[in-house]
Amino acid sequence: MTSQPYLGRPLRNSSVWVKRRDKLFAFPKPLSSDLPAAGLSSPSIRTPVLGPRAYGVALWDVPLLALPGSRVEFDYGEPLDCAVLSPLDAVGVLASTQTGFMPPRCPDYRFPEPLSALASLCQAASTLYSHEDAQGFRRWLQAENDTLARRAGTLVELIHSAMSLPLPEQELLMVPLIYLNHMWRQGSPVLDAASGPSVMPTCFDVLLTALSESTGILPRFNQLIMTMRAWRIDSLSDGDGVSYRDLTDLNQVRPYFWLNGVNQSELDFYRAFFTVESFGIPVYGWGALALECAAADDAELGAFALRCVHDTLRNVYFCVRHLVPKVDPMEFRKIQLTGGWVNDDLNGAASGYQLPFMLMLDALFQVDYSHAGAATARANGLRFVPGRWKEFFRSIHDHTPGLRSWVQQRQDTKLTEAYQSCVDMYTVHRTLHRYTAGQTLRGATTTGRAFVSAERNYRDFMSETGALVRDTEAVGLAEHEERRH
Repeated sequence: MTSQPYLGRPLRNSSVWVKRRDKLFAFPKPLSSDLPAAGLSSPSIRTPVLGPRAYGVALWDVPLLALPGSRVEFDYGEPLDCAVLSPLDAVGVLASTQTGFMPPRCPDYRFPEPLSALASLCQAASTLYSHEDAQGFRRWLQAENDTLARRAGTLVELIHSAMSLPLPEQELLMVPLIYLNHMWRQGSPVLDAASGPSVMPTCFDVLLTALSESTGILPRFNQLIMTMRAWRIDSLSDGDGVSYRDLTDLNQVRPYFWLNGVNQSELDFYRAFFTVESFGIPVYGWGALALECAAADDAELGAFALRCVHDTLRNVYFCVRHLVPKVDPMEFRKIQLTGGWVNDDLNGAASGYQLPFMLMLDALFQVDYSHAGAATARANGLRFVPGRWKEFFRSIHDHTPGLRSWVQQRQDTKLTEAYQSCVDMYTVHRTLHRYTAGQTLRGATTTGRAFVSAERNYRDFMSETGALVRDTEAVGLAEHEERRH
């Protein structure tokens, strides 16, 4: 990174940092008011404000830091060299103020001929799939393949129509194809988890293969495809610009493509993952700013940035705590069984380890994965994360000085309390996930691995997540814990 290690030399009065800090602005009440951005020392930014209630809980209206730069349009492709950028500048390239790592516009799955029917086809597929008739479902998709072949003329023409799209649209076209591939392989949600390779009918398969090579997106279902690409908002149309307030209005958010027909349990399941990214958006800017404060030894602003990280975590925690217990375990298994591409040449996984919010927090607080099973599951999931995102999170993890070392050396009471409150809240969040997800996933495979039995799956999950809770707690400040107890 471009910043230098903190060696006890106060840098907060340097002219470079003062100019940098004075150019930063934030939106004070993004959940409740369209107020203009203000400087970080403004009372409108610094005064904690309760926002609207969600699920009976009053949420903190965490300010949104206005990110610099212009976001790239295509998330995949060649990695970016984040080592030459400051943390905030890197976030501004990969994410946006209002939507974080979510797309800045509602996904638009309207494609030109002969691809125009793919979105509606994918929507119809989930309903047929939910009928739990594998042979009937596969006959139907084969017939749709034949229809597509007639409309396209030749496979060369079909591939050309897809390759002619700009890369962001090719990325979107991958989504319904991956969903179809996902359902084709399993056939029915009540069968045992499918194992081994699987190839869709010819037209769908050649499209998926060609687009995967063109975009660099692995052609398997994953959490990023589901949570961050396949959503719709009731009050907005395809292609409309979205704001932070749109994304956090969970009553209007729903899957664009369903996995097992339209049902309330799947909707709750979807929103439970979606809320992590939507309410988690402020973390990227404030977390990056906290690292820049560490490099400049600005304890006052660093403490404020960490308080914003804590309040964001709190909002996510309360929404997830409400939603996950509502997910019906039987319906969850029907969805999740299809997610584990095991014993295939490219094992797939729909894993929470793939979400940028979790990657950011683990990198920011340098959480180590001590359990071999958890480390393997995480590595498996990371294969599906865009390379430029992974490079960014590595740069956050490796930033010098790290938050913990800076806080320990700085010995500032407010900074210490702000840091420890983040670690405590993150530990509570992971403890909740361990318990609620453990109760829900019995019998399902969640990380692209084959399990001897449902009971073994549950034991492994509880063991791995128990270790992860301890790993998270361990990045706290031991001396602070001693004073508390």
